[in-house]
Amino acid sequence: YWMTASAIDEAIRNNVAVGGRRIALLDNFTWGNPEKPDRLGSLIRACEACYDFATAFKTPFISGKDSLYNESPLGPVTPTLLITALGIIPDVRLLVSMDVKDSDDLIYIAGQTFQELGGSEYYKLKGLLGKTVPKVRPIQARKTFRAITKAIDLGLVKACHDLSEGGLAIAAAEMAFASEYGMELHLQKVPR
Repeated sequence: YWMTASAIDEAIRNNVAVGGRRIALLDNFTWGNPEKPDRLGSLIRACEACYDFATAFKTPFISGKDSLYNESPLGPVTPTLLITALGIIPDVRLLVSMDVKDSDDLIYIAGQTFQELGGSEYYKLKGLLGKTVPKVRPIQARKTFRAITKAIDLGLVKACHDLSEGGLAIAAAEMAFASEYGMELHLQKVPR
């Protein structure tokens, strides 16, 4: 359920980060045999999350593809859901890319981070699983999306990138690699 919610949230964040709005979604399920209770149960929970979060974000699903019965004698594939978001950018001149544009640009983090590392690669490296998986908070997320869209429309955003796998470190590295500039980050100022 929360994996699906996170996939939807990330797809929308990627679209908002470039200036998209009026967003619609597509899904692509790759799952094991739905005639087996555990596979069917996880598929149902993923579908419930698709409904719940598409409704909460007001982002309809307009198409999708399902690939079921993906199993071999070694077992089922890992349940995988690809969510694609597409939207409209009303003025292509306002399109925002992720590359840093100037050496004196300031970096801001929009949104909140919570103490939710359950199922993370970090915990896996420590030999832990964790019990608190990341949960999407659609009301807060929608407020952040609106604020970013407004800032983009006002021409205040030169570069934008969402935080996802790898968090701030990976997003900052990707922004720097895409440009000719490095970054100086003051981690004590990161909201938490």
